[in-house]
Amino acid sequence: MAAGKAVVLSDLGPLREMAGADGVRARLFEPGNAIGLADVLEDLLSDPQQRVELGRRARLWTIDERDWKRIGATAKDAAEKGKTNLYSQESSGSKSVRLSEVRVGIIADPFTTAGLEPEVDLVILRPETWKNQLEETPVDVLFVESAWEGNEGSWRGKVGYYDDESFGNLRSLLEHCRRNHVPTIFWNKEDPVHFNRFRTTAAHFDHVFTSDDGSISAYLSHAGDHLKSVASLPFYAQPKIHNPLSGKRDYSHTVAYAGSYYGDRYKKRSKQLQQLLSAAIPYGLSIYDRQHLNPESPYKFPAELSPYVRGGLTYAETVDAYKSHPVHINVNSVEDSGTMFSRRLFEIAACGGAVVSGPAFGIRKMFGGIIPTAEDKGTASILIQYWMENERARNADAWLAMRSIFRSHTAGHRLAYALRTAGLRVLAPQLEAYAVATKRMTAETLHQLENQSVRPALVLVAEPWEGQLETSLNIRVSDDHEGAVRESNLSLVGVLPASDLDRTFFEDLLTSRKYCEWQNVRYAPYDDVDTIASLTEIDEINLKCVGGGMYALNQESGKPSLQLIRALTSKQRDDRPVTVGTTTSGRAVKKNVLVAGHDLKFAQGIITELESQGHTVLIDRWQGHSEHDEEVSRRLLAESDIIFCEWTLGNAVWYSRNKLPNQRLVTRLHLQEINTKYLTQIAKSAVDRFIFVGQHIADIAFRDFGLPVSKSAVVPNYVPVDRLRRDKTDDARFNIGIVGTVPQRKRLDVALDVLEMLRKQDGRYKLFVKGKNATDYPWMKDRPEEMAFYEEQDRRISADPLLNDAVFFDGHGEDMDKWYEKIGTVLSVSDFESFHLTIADGAASGAVPATLAWDGADQIYPSGWIHASVPEMVEAIISRTLTDELWRQAGAAASRQAETSFDQRHVLPELVSQILGTKTNQE
Repeated sequence: MAAGKAVVLSDLGPLREMAGADGVRARLFEPGNAIGLADVLEDLLSDPQQRVELGRRARLWTIDERDWKRIGATAKDAAEKGKTNLYSQESSGSKSVRLSEVRVGIIADPFTTAGLEPEVDLVILRPETWKNQLEETPVDVLFVESAWEGNEGSWRGKVGYYDDESFGNLRSLLEHCRRNHVPTIFWNKEDPVHFNRFRTTAAHFDHVFTSDDGSISAYLSHAGDHLKSVASLPFYAQPKIHNPLSGKRDYSHTVAYAGSYYGDRYKKRSKQLQQLLSAAIPYGLSIYDRQHLNPESPYKFPAELSPYVRGGLTYAETVDAYKSHPVHINVNSVEDSGTMFSRRLFEIAACGGAVVSGPAFGIRKMFGGIIPTAEDKGTASILIQYWMENERARNADAWLAMRSIFRSHTAGHRLAYALRTAGLRVLAPQLEAYAVATKRMTAETLHQLENQSVRPALVLVAEPWEGQLETSLNIRVSDDHEGAVRESNLSLVGVLPASDLDRTFFEDLLTSRKYCEWQNVRYAPYDDVDTIASLTEIDEINLKCVGGGMYALNQESGKPSLQLIRALTSKQRDDRPVTVGTTTSGRAVKKNVLVAGHDLKFAQGIITELESQGHTVLIDRWQGHSEHDEEVSRRLLAESDIIFCEWTLGNAVWYSRNKLPNQRLVTRLHLQEINTKYLTQIAKSAVDRFIFVGQHIADIAFRDFGLPVSKSAVVPNYVPVDRLRRDKTDDARFNIGIVGTVPQRKRLDVALDVLEMLRKQDGRYKLFVKGKNATDYPWMKDRPEEMAFYEEQDRRISADPLLNDAVFFDGHGEDMDKWYEKIGTVLSVSDFESFHLTIADGAASGAVPATLAWDGADQIYPSGWIHASVPEMVEAIISRTLTDELWRQAGAAASRQAETSFDQRHVLPELVSQILGTKTNQE
């Protein structure tokens, strides 16, 4: 619906609400009725206008009722209410506790136990002694996984269901927990392969979690009497174990695989593993065979891979291997699950290793492209070569994967989710709050702190600033930074580097606290090192000069110092202080600005604004899209500091190929550019900023021409509101205005439809057309089909009694402010526009704006101005012109909106700041 497409829905309650009364936004059909669905589809396929209008209504509805701002506001309100309820409950004794305060009775295999032990207080239950253990040490919850051995082999054959006798101990334990109101959790980490072995076991628990989301329905169909919930629970990493700190093994610049080769037992998996391992051989391969330590195992690597087997490893040694190799191979026995794939993938990524994985739907779903999958040897070879030969690229990609793990996929995250599901009030893992201390606040630093993925709780500035800072950050002036930090009950202080802050600068420093309780942490210069994190000696006094970092107050003796190796921006930060109320830091330097283009009517205001700020404006007026006097252009170019191309046509292509490296080039796109060849010819790297008049045009340029988003800004067209806001003539209320009817996509025929429908209800409505006729444009003679269209409209006006004395062609002229005095409603009925200044101009004049929902209109104008169909537009015009009072109220409201959104008093400074480079895209 948000895409503006016609939607077909089955006639059910929630969907009926989306479709609207009588299906105005989507067509409905009887659920399960295939013939009814076919009839609806046939009707839509044969009626393109119905499809267009349905799509328009649907999109306008989503903007008003289902856009992110509205949903976000609703969610925020619910969160605030929930916070209030939380605090009121906590004050009455029902307080959320940290994971470390929760006592968990556990039955699990070693990997799971090792992963959960750092998070909660574990009680390792034994089959023969669990009752005494629980009497001595009561637990808050029982957690049982699909254990084969279970607590050092004591539960071997007693968790999976084999017979009533072997299951007796676990059954008695569960009954005890139920009598004592201890919630019970079962996690089958072996789904879907071993679902049948553990489904009977799961039926005795309150809460069942599965490693495979596809098994949820199967558990529901085998539900026991006490089942309260079933959900998926994927694998995870434990930061205390799985982290980028160096292990005990020496670094080996080879590709590693730690696992088993199952041969015919999993034929597809084995074939994929052979392909991936073969791809790694040219770059060095080390295989650590999980079955090597078991001489009885039937699973051996094939002969062509056996030379690369380096023996077997214990689990602790395997983790060290994850840290000592740059690239790792992973394969998955299950490919089609949304949540089930290899545990090693989480662990390797947390250790800072790059992973080339065999295909798995869950990996793509959970990580997108952060952790790539390879379907064949060729794809794997490309990835392996890229990472093995480019340490900087591997480091950057490894950070993306590691950051994703630590954000969402740790043992703490999984436990908080499971325990909350079981009804326990526990706090989810969160990073510590921190302060940032700096000598002075600059505009650039303020912007970068506001955009941190984890924002500081306090910003301390030694030097006061002028005026009022507009920011949601908690900023205080203090020359005693550490004292102010302690007063705020904080213990971590961030130190700014000399260079820019990227978005995760402080998040990554804080995240390292998950695996290292340091006294200092810094970013070390990237120098083709083999590790992502290492322990070292750091003096907090020198943090800034080595790339910034963070230190802890009240440091305990013996705490380590940590350095993180990550490529950071090398751009030096601008340390000029904030000047409040301007878009620049300090006084602007006067520039020579060259304005180039074939049609500068929309640039006159920009030229005036530049000159009013003291800049010198040079004009290179082109004769057409690509025709110009090159000698003149080169002379003007030599005199210029900045080039501004109005329209991105041949002018932008020429200047992008001829400008000097020290010159700034900015170009503005309207509509016609996306239908020409010039965007494919422009030297994108030479352009410093692309300015679009509408977001929808920007999106097309990004999609179809690869223009860089990072160099782009959207700034609307500007309107001289004060000049256009004039008293209306006495008869203006019923006068409809349209500006420009050429080319055909401006849809003069639709404007005539609107007038005809209006006059059927009230003969006082008239249509005034401002602009040149089709015959006034020399190039129209080469478009015989379009000329025939305009001839047909002339005949229609002459022949239709509702139109022949009610349509007036006012011709082209510069007297727009005077013309708008007689216009009560201004129309836009085009098939497509980039902005359509007419609507903004008309609104500014106090006319009622009415536009059809051409693509992108809702990204520029308020939804109340936009209509899905001609009848709806007509109905809106009539309702807003029903009385003189209603009409004037609607016009005044439109004028105020135009002033807020398009007034040249704030749009022109914005445009000029983008041209001069005194304002970044993010600001």
